[in-house]
Amino acid sequence: MENNLKKNTSFGRDILAMLPAIIFCLSILALRTKLDKMPLSDIYWIPYSDNTLITDIYSYYKALMVVIAGLAAAAVLGAKLATKKIQIKSKYLYIPAAVYLVLALLSSLFSDYRYFAFKGAYQHYEGIFVLISYIVVMFFLYHIVNSHRRVGIIVFTALAAALLLGIVGLSQAMGRDLFTTLTWEKFITPNVVYEDGSTAWQRLEAMAAEGKSPDVHIFTRGEVYQSVYNVNYVPFYLCLILPLVAMLFIRLYQSKKPAIKVLSFSLLAFFGLLVYNFFAANSASGFFGLLIMAIAALVLLNKRIFKWIVPILCILIVAGAVMGVLSDRWLPEVKSKFSELGSAISRSFKIYAQGEDIKTDYENAPGSVFAIIDYIETGEGRVGFSVDGNLLQVIRDEENKQFLITDDEGTPLPLMYTDKEGVYAIADERFHDYVRVEHRGALDVYYIILVTQKTNWRFIFREGTFYYTNRHGYEVTLRNVPHIGFEGHYDFGSSRGRIWATTIPMLKDRIFLGSGADTYMFVFPQNDYATLYSTRADLGLITDKAHNLYMQYWVQTGLISLIAWLVMVFFYIVGAVKYFWKRGFEDFSDFVNGGIFLGILGFLTTALFNDGSVNTMPMFYTMLGTGLAINNRENWPKQKEA
Repeated sequence: MENNLKKNTSFGRDILAMLPAIIFCLSILALRTKLDKMPLSDIYWIPYSDNTLITDIYSYYKALMVVIAGLAAAAVLGAKLATKKIQIKSKYLYIPAAVYLVLALLSSLFSDYRYFAFKGAYQHYEGIFVLISYIVVMFFLYHIVNSHRRVGIIVFTALAAALLLGIVGLSQAMGRDLFTTLTWEKFITPNVVYEDGSTAWQRLEAMAAEGKSPDVHIFTRGEVYQSVYNVNYVPFYLCLILPLVAMLFIRLYQSKKPAIKVLSFSLLAFFGLLVYNFFAANSASGFFGLLIMAIAALVLLNKRIFKWIVPILCILIVAGAVMGVLSDRWLPEVKSKFSELGSAISRSFKIYAQGEDIKTDYENAPGSVFAIIDYIETGEGRVGFSVDGNLLQVIRDEENKQFLITDDEGTPLPLMYTDKEGVYAIADERFHDYVRVEHRGALDVYYIILVTQKTNWRFIFREGTFYYTNRHGYEVTLRNVPHIGFEGHYDFGSSRGRIWATTIPMLKDRIFLGSGADTYMFVFPQNDYATLYSTRADLGLITDKAHNLYMQYWVQTGLISLIAWLVMVFFYIVGAVKYFWKRGFEDFSDFVNGGIFLGILGFLTTALFNDGSVNTMPMFYTMLGTGLAINNRENWPKQKEA
């Protein structure tokens, strides 16, 4: 009894010691409505003002939990280092971490969008304090995890969170989203009082009484988003969990104790649930990560595959069965994306190897009257409006107080009357079918409207300069936005081609310092209306994500900080390779590290197509910190055989 008491006390102490990491890991579950205000009045591409209440459900409280965990972890680490209860491990790891954090902080301090760099952008909330907390908790885990039991605590926490979200994801896939029930909506919604005296909960109850779903989320029925804000984020973080569960199943299946072997099949069922969520989310970005994990597993396990053939076959059968059930969801998506990728690679090779002309994926079909707009420029006394390779100019002739419509050589283009008063056609075959001109004036303000098939481009002439008036009423200066790559394939990967082609030219100016944490959306050229129009996208579309973690980090904190971050991550990967070469798979922590290793490789691959987010990165840093600790386990006590 005395031994049991000691064990329980020791276990309780371990839980208490790991509490900052537990809070950090469980942040993925946070879901609560936050009504927030931000200084947004001067941002031309959103309809919000400083007094607008912005609703966030998925990110704010996750960020809050991350920062709380970071502060707690820093306090515990500081106290233990001061009292010499722990020693600093492997000082080399601190160098890239320090470089990353210093440059991220400097990028945020000198940012043109400092408010957002510190607090985080709306509906993102991944500001500099969150980035710092990530690294602090990672080092906390690196130093505090010093036994198999502590590894088990953090693994159990991560798997418990994944299990809860897996059940929610199953309900979402079946069209019975648990997050849209009245009870849950009341739980996540503050009971605020509106001007008419009604409360938020009363309105939710009224909707439910009318048979309406009190759904305040942004997803349609059947979409699997769990609690992570975006369907793309579901397979993104599951890349970290799936191999961990698989490796633990293999471990337990090999136990000589019948009860534990039977228990292993509960892990197999759990694995099936996660695979269901992975494919039901129908995000092709995760499939590439899964492919890399499978290849890496073949290399890592090597001859052990034959030794563990039964549990591995069980894993493959369960995964195959789930994939078969959901084939109508994911198979068309996979075929489509691999076809897009193959076409892009093939076409790019022909273009550059054979010198073929580049054609866009949105070029006009024969007989089309859709204006392909290459770019639009506004400035002092001039509008440049390039249509299908031909430049139309609106020039203000101040001497004669009139507007001239010319081509690129300044030759006036003849205008023709139409049946609509004030609207003129252009008697030039380069523009006749695509653009018409409308002129309006009032007092000292003049408007030139270029009319295309789907949009009227309204340019105001004020104090000698032309501005484009966007849908929110802002007067915006337009420029010829540079693009590099993905010519003819801007629609690749759900418009990732357009986003990447626009982001690549932004990188060269951010070698040492970036734009600041979580400021990507503010420096991305949201006024590239020409490309949006020509790709038939909504002109109000906001690009708030790079859909590539590496480009995102480069833009926000600079190239050098990105390299430092990669060095920090590869510090674990190289250490893990040495670890497996030396130890193989003998005990619980070995199998955990195997799952972490495969998961991080899958995550890094999927990061080519997804951005970092407070919805996913805490799980990544949880696994990374735990893996670093296991790599340095020389002084751990030996574990009893299960």
